[in-house]
Amino acid sequence: MFKFSSIQILLAYSLSVSAGPTLALTLQDEMANAIRAGYKERGIDLTDEQVNAMVQKSMGKLMKPVATSSDIQEKNTHPLISEAALSDAIKKMSGASAPLKIEERKDGFIVNGTPYVDAEGKIKSYAFDVINGDITYLVEQSKNKQSAKYIKAGSSDEAIEIASGTRENGIWSIVTTSGKKLSGEIFSPMPRGVLLGRESAVVRYTPGQGTKTSALPEGYALAPLQHGNVGATGYVLLEVASASEKKDSASGLLDSVKNLGAIFGINEKSDYALFNLDTRNIYPLNISSNGKNIHTYSQCYQKKLGINVCDQMFSFESLYSKTGKNMTHYYWLADWQKTNKGPVLVAMEGGGKATAINLSTGKKVLAYERTLGISTFDSKVNPDGSMSLRTGWIADMKDIPDVSAFISEQPELLIKTAEK
Repeated sequence: MFKFSSIQILLAYSLSVSAGPTLALTLQDEMANAIRAGYKERGIDLTDEQVNAMVQKSMGKLMKPVATSSDIQEKNTHPLISEAALSDAIKKMSGASAPLKIEERKDGFIVNGTPYVDAEGKIKSYAFDVINGDITYLVEQSKNKQSAKYIKAGSSDEAIEIASGTRENGIWSIVTTSGKKLSGEIFSPMPRGVLLGRESAVVRYTPGQGTKTSALPEGYALAPLQHGNVGATGYVLLEVASASEKKDSASGLLDSVKNLGAIFGINEKSDYALFNLDTRNIYPLNISSNGKNIHTYSQCYQKKLGINVCDQMFSFESLYSKTGKNMTHYYWLADWQKTNKGPVLVAMEGGGKATAINLSTGKKVLAYERTLGISTFDSKVNPDGSMSLRTGWIADMKDIPDVSAFISEQPELLIKTAEK
């Protein structure tokens, strides 16, 4: 088969592009004549359609536009901003003046009564500091792509993207706006920054300050959801490594039955612990991992009056049930915040005991106890910087307006602490 050399075609293409359409047609005609003559010498007569197809195939195959270095850079990189410039932009962002009231909602959050959502997609998770108004949230752009954005509470300015991530095979690959590359199984927001969790370590990224890596104690992994203020307190919630393993529906139901012992105080099931990334103090919490799953039943039929039997059950993790919050999920059962009197933790342990800890002194007190369980456990940071807690059972509610003050007034409970 007769062929033009790559150099001949490259020269013809270059001339045709630079000289315009008239010369381009002339060169293609010359190529067609040469192809026809080459096959003619071998005793093969080509039709005009065959010759034209060969010319177009040769030109199209070898002569794709060559990208310049600037084209490649524009395609594969995003505009970068220095840590100092990013920090400066955050500091200059306007926001609502104190007092601030920040509340949770399924998509977004509420600042002083005004809901906040993001135009790019659903806000999957967020973290905030009611004292200084810092809010960082993760917005879902597609199933395996999220970006982290920072905004000041009550600001009318556009949120500032501080990082973006894509997930592949269970691993998040994160690139900060300043160009730092991070990775981990867990991608979570802090009030000002993001948190990456790997099998045995945690990476904190704060705009303007960079990254800080901390090793985790043996046998623990970072809990995927962090209800407390990690950035301001330095504490993270850890999960016993075995508790994070996926189980089938039958195992999930069996674990739920076993979990009743912990709920009624018969035995402790400390699947979680609060861990300080800097001092390495650790506080085990009597919270079970089994409560994070909810169960749905199908193929049900009535066996006796008032008794239904179901052939299939599906178990999956969820923060919410059909009736509202899934109040057995660990996320709702532990909250730690930096208050105007120092960092404190409130937790619902064993299903029927509300406790509070001063994280500066380690003092732990009992806030409320009911053997048959607690129906309400709501904590929040007040506009004045104090932390309040409402807990109890239906008609028997207890309101603690200032948890820090309450801890100082109550007798101390025995607490398990350890150095790791």
